[in-house]
Amino acid sequence: MLSLIIAVNFFNLKYWIKIAIVFPLIFLVHYLWYLDLFKINGKNICGKFEIKRFFNKSILIKYQYYNVLVKNWSSWEFNNFYKYNIELSGTLSIIKNQNMFSLSNKIDFELLNVKLVSKAYAYQEKIPILQDYDYKTKKFLALVLFNIQQANDFFVDQLKQLSVMHYFTISGFHFGIIYLLISKILKWLNSKELVVDLISILILFFYLKLLNFSISASRAFLFLILKIASKNIFKGKFNNIDILSFAALLLIFFDIRTMYSYSFILSFTITLIIFLILDIKKIYKNNIFVNFLFIILPYISSISIVISFNPKFNILGIFYQLFFLPISIFNYVFCLFAFIVKPIIKMYVSIFEIVINTLSYGCLIIEVEKNSILGYSINFYIISIYTYIKIKREYYLLTNHFK
Repeated sequence: MLSLIIAVNFFNLKYWIKIAIVFPLIFLVHYLWYLDLFKINGKNICGKFEIKRFFNKSILIKYQYYNVLVKNWSSWEFNNFYKYNIELSGTLSIIKNQNMFSLSNKIDFELLNVKLVSKAYAYQEKIPILQDYDYKTKKFLALVLFNIQQANDFFVDQLKQLSVMHYFTISGFHFGIIYLLISKILKWLNSKELVVDLISILILFFYLKLLNFSISASRAFLFLILKIASKNIFKGKFNNIDILSFAALLLIFFDIRTMYSYSFILSFTITLIIFLILDIKKIYKNNIFVNFLFIILPYISSISIVISFNPKFNILGIFYQLFFLPISIFNYVFCLFAFIVKPIIKMYVSIFEIVINTLSYGCLIIEVEKNSILGYSINFYIISIYTYIKIKREYYLLTNHFK
């Protein structure tokens, strides 16, 4: 993803100034991080740890600021609505041969010589506001509003088959809806624009905290702050691609391992492609052509990345995405406001699941070979075409200027 951002900003002087400022800081912070990493390598630990993630026969626990993988762990039934603790002991061993699994999950250590002190136990609900709902409604609202999904959930698998799961992952799409709703209400109350922005940021920050600072939501939140800063402080001198690039650098600054996360790669790449199309729209006034690009390019971009870790996809996915776009907007807004009325939301969830179940019969799933290079190749090709169009446009304007 970072290489794609560099490619699209190759002729952008402002971007290289930001790189010159931020990169030395990134290098310094993470040099100190890895120094500390090697200092505690081989350390024996014992105590109570929070379980961050459950994998197949393994768990991820948190020790200080580091993620520790505990392998060969017997799987058991767990409920993802709760936070879990576990008491154990073992020896920290740094992950030397990193692969995409360890990189994308930000795993620093493996715990060796593991001894269980007490079994895992749930100690707190993740979203207390949903605790009184029946299981099916609670599961649906947790997914739609809070990015929480249960392991091996059939409904989630259906959404993935339909290629619409990204509509249920909280991102800029959802933050934009909330920001629009807040700004409409506050402007109706005659609030000043700066007040609207500050209140929106505050509300969205608390929402981001509930989402456990997920990458796609963090990207959206950072982008909004930088967009507001550009508008009010720098008088709009930075465009969307500038701001997106800086948001990516900031996330990497706080944790360099973020750049290997599939969520980071997908979120920033698709957003970048959308912004490139918006930029092309300024050159080509043909709305049919631009709308075609909006439909096809993000889909090709995302699918080319997804098959690097999931070789199965629905060849009718692009049609389902078009069909689901207005539905997903209504679904999110409806759940945001109607979840407090339990009988209505319960009935709505039942209807929605019937619709998804019916549509899933129309999937045409094909399986291809896993290819980690294809995604980057296709996205570089898209960016190369964009760069060619921009250079051609600049050359045309320059030659006309001297005529």
